[in-house]
Amino acid sequence: MSPMLLNRPAIAYNSGFSFTGEQLAEMFRLQAEANNVMSDVWRESDNNSIPYYRASHVESVEALQHVGYKWWKRIVPNVAQAKMELIDILHFAISDMLRDGPNTTVWHELLGYGHYQAHKLSEGSVLFYAIGRFVNGFENVHINGHRTYADGNEFYVAEDVDFFDFADLCEQFSFSTIMYGSNDMGILCAMFEHIGMTPNQVHAMYVGKNVLNKFRTDMGQREGLYSKIWDGREDNEHLTEYLDRLVKDNEPTSEEDIYAFLKTRHANAKTLKEA
Repeated sequence: MSPMLLNRPAIAYNSGFSFTGEQLAEMFRLQAEANNVMSDVWRESDNNSIPYYRASHVESVEALQHVGYKWWKRIVPNVAQAKMELIDILHFAISDMLRDGPNTTVWHELLGYGHYQAHKLSEGSVLFYAIGRFVNGFENVHINGHRTYADGNEFYVAEDVDFFDFADLCEQFSFSTIMYGSNDMGILCAMFEHIGMTPNQVHAMYVGKNVLNKFRTDMGQREGLYSKIWDGREDNEHLTEYLDRLVKDNEPTSEEDIYAFLKTRHANAKTLKEA
């Protein structure tokens, strides 16, 4: 393999991870509503004033911390919390896509660039880079072909996402956000796929986290009145437990039902304290 430029993709992977149009429309609507609460000019803001990519970079590092990277000590991965970090990234990624699309309400909230990009994931390729453990080659990658750039450099086509471990994918995502100053939806979906999340699970958790953020605000988080730890567990964990049950039983995800669950669980908690 010829030496690769760092900003040149080295591996292409054809992902089958794809949301439905209805799921995308709901996630776009919820994100637009949440962003409107935070700022009334977020659509017009450039990447320097609201750097969504930077927040995503930090969240990807936190996801890596949850699965573990310290080879010198015993690691107990917290996969549930790693998944929640990916959901946080999705909030920023959708914000990026809403902001970057044409400036029309219909486009932003229903048929936006993100809608197009996410649907194309199943038709196009997710691109990965020669960084980290893969700087010197891809001997362990399951390859089913390769393609050649006009300048003679090659990139490979991978059979599945398992040629990386989750830590590698976190590095790929961090690299891409910093290199291009934006969120790469393709790599994010590969992370969802690798950690065992389906589009339905991602959608349910995304809706749930939006509702949780609203619940936190309603309960006085901005004023310092809200406690995130209920009976020794973070509110995220209570939410994940509830959503996992919904997805397992193939039940619909309702914003109203999620809010009611959070309100009841919070009211019944015996101990509350800050994280």
